[in-house]
Amino acid sequence: MLHDVHMWKVDEREVIICNEFGQFVGLVREGKDVVGQFSRFLGIIARNHSYVLIHSSWKKVPSKEKIWECVLEKYDALDAAKTWVLKRIGRSYKDVHILIHMRARQGKLNK
Repeated sequence: MLHDVHMWKVDEREVIICNEFGQFVGLVREGKDVVGQFSRFLGIIARNHSYVLIHSSWKKVPSKEKIWECVLEKYDALDAAKTWVLKRIGRSYKDVHILIHMRARQGKLNK
């Protein structure tokens, strides 16, 4: 999984390069897919972050600033990327909740 990302210290953070829309872009370098790894990291935050899963919708999550700070602990990203990153986490959050509800319905239908 992304164990190495969680073990990074502040001075080991990967730099996230953004385009004019704040979307992260980059190349695979030195055998590393930084953009892909960053994308997976955001998905993990959406699924597992303690600030997120207790709310019924992404719009009700009050601690988006803390989530952004969590991202900045592991990656060096410009503030211009903040809006796009939080939208990406929000989209992943919605996908996770849809999956949870689908599994719950299937469990009820099987009984």
